[in-house]
Amino acid sequence: MTNIDSEVTRLIQLRCAAAVQRADTQRAEQEREDACMACLSESRAVVLPYGCKCYCASCHARILAGRGATGDDEEDEPEPTSKCPFCSKPF
Repeated sequence: MTNIDSEVTRLIQLRCAAAVQRADTQRAEQEREDACMACLSESRAVVLPYGCKCYCASCHARILAGRGATGDDEEDEPEPTSKCPFCSKPF
C-alpha cells in the first residue's frame, strides 16, 4: 500500500504545481495585455475618445507632442502617429 500512497502523493503534488504554473501564466498574460502598447512597461491608462485603451499617460502625451515612445527624436525611430493601434482612428 505504501507504493500506491506515495504515487497518489506525487500526483497530488504534480497537480498543485500545475495549478501554480497555470496561475502564473495567466497572470503574465494579463500583464502583457494591460501593458502600454508603446513602452510595454506601464499599464494602459488613457481611454481614447472612442473607447480604446492603448497607452499609458506619459506615452500618450509624447505621441500627441510628436515624439516617439522613448521621448527622444532619433532618426532610426519610426515617426509616431496619432492613430489608435487597434482601430486606426485618429485621436
